[in-house]
Amino acid sequence: MCCVWTILGNYVIQEFIKYFDLLNKRGPDSKNILDLKNIAMCFHRLAIMGLSDAGNQPLKLPNKDIWLTANAEIFNYKDLLENTKPVSDSDCESILYCYDKYGIEETVNKLDGEFAFTLYDRTKETLFVARDPFGVRPLFMGESKDDQTIIFSSEIKGIPDHFTISHVSPGTYMEVSKKDLSVKTTRYYEYIFPNIFNPSMYDSIYNKLVKAVEKRLVADREVGVLLSGGLDSSLVAAIASRKIRQEGGQLHTFSIGMERGTDLKFARDVARHIGSKHHEVIKTKEEFLKAIPDVVYATESHDVTTIRASVGHYLLAKYIKENTDIKVLLGGEGADEVCGGYLYITKAPNTEEFHKECVRLLENIHLFDVTRSDRCISSQHGLESRVPFLDKDFVKTYLGTLSNHRDGGHKRLLRNVFHKTGLIPVDVILRQKEAFSDGVSPLEDSWHTIIQRHLDTVIPDNEKSEKLTKEQYYYLTLFIKFFGSKNINIIPFHWEPKWTKVKDPSARLL
Repeated sequence: MCCVWTILGNYVIQEFIKYFDLLNKRGPDSKNILDLKNIAMCFHRLAIMGLSDAGNQPLKLPNKDIWLTANAEIFNYKDLLENTKPVSDSDCESILYCYDKYGIEETVNKLDGEFAFTLYDRTKETLFVARDPFGVRPLFMGESKDDQTIIFSSEIKGIPDHFTISHVSPGTYMEVSKKDLSVKTTRYYEYIFPNIFNPSMYDSIYNKLVKAVEKRLVADREVGVLLSGGLDSSLVAAIASRKIRQEGGQLHTFSIGMERGTDLKFARDVARHIGSKHHEVIKTKEEFLKAIPDVVYATESHDVTTIRASVGHYLLAKYIKENTDIKVLLGGEGADEVCGGYLYITKAPNTEEFHKECVRLLENIHLFDVTRSDRCISSQHGLESRVPFLDKDFVKTYLGTLSNHRDGGHKRLLRNVFHKTGLIPVDVILRQKEAFSDGVSPLEDSWHTIIQRHLDTVIPDNEKSEKLTKEQYYYLTLFIKFFGSKNINIIPFHWEPKWTKVKDPSARLL
């Protein structure tokens, strides 16, 4: 990933640049600052597509006063650059040419990819800010009325504590006037799906997922897959491995767990089946517990399920950074939301409620699973996360299929589509949902139990609020320590299952 950091208004850049520098781990390859009058565009780069200095940002449209900083991978950039003469080999340059030709609204609708960008049109004295439909790439806005200043940043670390911080909503673009800092927000992506009968739905879903994975293998750096041994990451790994083998290479896959963690065996079986070069990382429960403060800082979250699941991701990304040349990592995030994989969804009262819940989860995924995949991989480790299950075309095809073919939970339709393809072992196709935060640990001593047992020894019963569990209290206390109490609502609610009396998010308790 890279880091977008843009400031407008009545600022002195020397007073704010320290906040930009806090995000340097997102983009270790280069650092650039463009300070125009009353607007500065700053960028930390992780070079993935186009490794030359010509791809350093901010990028400028030749012969025009239009600049861009983008944390993005644009998969249809070649089509968008047709009949142009780009000055770099960066896919992000396609955003500039597309904007110049079509304007902002048509540009964001034409982009096929994962993106968060700021684009300044000096002639219009307007900063355009946009985020992809599902918020795969992070972007926050900080406002200070006293300072008459607005900051857009890839992480909240890049915004001073006294600013009011909010998410740039996924699927929207903003127009910010340089003159008076007025902001207009427009939604360009609606979470509305046709819900129609598709007689060729198996072929359509299969082909869309294959294409979603294969387009995310395109990079000028080495690519790997995070493989838990669950259905979602196994499908991604199998499709990626097949494509890479066809090109004469071998895919690297990575898994993590404690001794006897339930995911490890399934990950090994899948790796053997698909012929990947597999890396298995074993950590002790003490190492998992020790990482929690670092994970809260990296994820900028106090949500229980996010922190639990993020520890394994964080430790695995750290291993990959320190021991390999892999820079791009694919994973299975998004499948549970799009395909209805969470165990509690089986309790949906009817087909309509099942569909509504999938859409609700998708609308909020930037607060939870996408936060985990971005921050644990990118924020502290300078790697890039890509999520095929949140491909715009795949989501439209899957959620647009008649609901009664998708309901019942357990990702029934997805399993049926791939059951007889031979891509992954049948026992993985049929494996019941095991949350990543559970699968890193053995059945007899689940990760959530390890955390709670540890906190019982360090947090007195009379110290926490009656409304919070010790685990919630611990994460919130760490969050406030790092980011202050003013910004706790950046996570507006905690992830919890519906239609059940069980409130703990562990899938092993449902």
